[in-house]
Amino acid sequence: MTVTEIWNTYHDDLKRFICSKIVDEDVANDILQEVFVKAQLNLKSVEDQSKLKAWLFTITRNLITDYFR
Repeated sequence: MTVTEIWNTYHDDLKRFICSKIVDEDVANDILQEVFVKAQLNLKSVEDQSKLKAWLFTITRNLITDYFR
């Protein structure tokens, strides 16, 4: 799966998740972009494509945690 396909598939779910934790729309969009940058850089490390969504949400959760630190 390419990053574009990942974006098209998971963008809405990830955005909703981020917005449920962070009210500031600009910050939420920044985090969403960073998720996909990290995904693009590390996509080859995902061996099992069935775990891609969980992997993306883990990245997202970690970035949200970093934001609040």
